[in-house]
Amino acid sequence: MTGRVRVRSFVVGALALQLGVALVVGSPLAAPAVASAGTGPEASPALLTTTPTGRTLATTAAARAAATGQRTEITELTTATRRIFANPDGSYTLEQHTVPVRAGVDEPAQTVNLGRSAWAMVDRYFPDQAYWLGGGETSAKVGHVDTAGVSHTARSFFQFDVTALAGKQILDARFDTFESWSYSCTAREVQLWATGPIGPTTTWRNQPALDQLLDARSAAAGFGAACPGKWLSFDVDAAVARSAELGNATTTLMLRAGNEEDPVAWKRFVPDNVALVVTFTG
Repeated sequence: MTGRVRVRSFVVGALALQLGVALVVGSPLAAPAVASAGTGPEASPALLTTTPTGRTLATTAAARAAATGQRTEITELTTATRRIFANPDGSYTLEQHTVPVRAGVDEPAQTVNLGRSAWAMVDRYFPDQAYWLGGGETSAKVGHVDTAGVSHTARSFFQFDVTALAGKQILDARFDTFESWSYSCTAREVQLWATGPIGPTTTWRNQPALDQLLDARSAAAGFGAACPGKWLSFDVDAAVARSAELGNATTTLMLRAGNEEDPVAWKRFVPDNVALVVTFTG
């Protein structure tokens, strides 16, 4: 980062948030109070109040940080001179810069809907078999299934070209996918992970490195009329923001069962019905 920066950390009971300002208060995100918020232009006592919107932003970011184990930027509160992060330990960090460092934060937000550039599946029973672009498979399979005495465990990967997002400020990112089949109408968890890139040589034995667990959904869709196929959405802010910051050409996401030994968690997804929906500025 350029410019001088003052970094402050506050425990969860010492920070209240109002859209556009960071506030230090004396009680846990509850009653408003007046306190010093530094010497920046937004430290006006008149703005030192809490709001439902601010509390929601803080709570959501704190939960995401705790779940992922990584600090989460509250992008709705980002300005050209300030960034606020929720930390995994329940504290918050305020970075106050003396000169603008975040170009584009005041520009209108844009949303893009990106289709996959590639996909692959891997199967533990065939550890050296590549299913690049499906390899003849028409479904993206996830989880464990026993068929004719053979046990299969599958994971499916989806890769997106994100070169256009390099250097952008990511406000929101989600992965949408259509679950077309489930073992039953009993919901089971499916997880979404960020991974390294995939390619024609991706197999069970040669999988990309896992980066982080991004999100999970408990669902059952596609077994029948009682639980028809449906779209699932996953939060992928962290993965896309990292790609944009590093200037990566691709973002790769993997679907896997939460319990890969549970046959009830077996699912199928439509590989052409996936999308990366990203809102950004810059």
